[in-house]
Amino acid sequence: MSIIVSDDSGGSPVSALSVTNSKGEDVDYRFNSQKLQRQVDGGGWQDLNPSNLEMTGSFYIRKTASLPVRATITLVMQVAGQGRAEEETEINLQSTLSSRAF
Repeated sequence: MSIIVSDDSGGSPVSALSVTNSKGEDVDYRFNSQKLQRQVDGGGWQDLNPSNLEMTGSFYIRKTASLPVRATITLVMQVAGQGRAEEETEINLQSTLSSRAF
């Protein structure tokens, strides 16, 4: 449960997302150097994927202007496994998250 802080991307992909979670913490997510990373309240960046997976992607943020303000985030990412030839794979994922704030 979070509130989306990032501005509407207008249909353009962005590599970072800012939210405020239910604990009131400011949480930032970003794709950086084939890693998905998270930062809480301005602390250090933490990698969210294991070292044998490369993750690249984008966030698409949409907010409605009408009340109540609704927001959706579409996350598009590519996950690639690294290692032995039989372990190498590439998966494309897409998921849309919506705001539950009323």
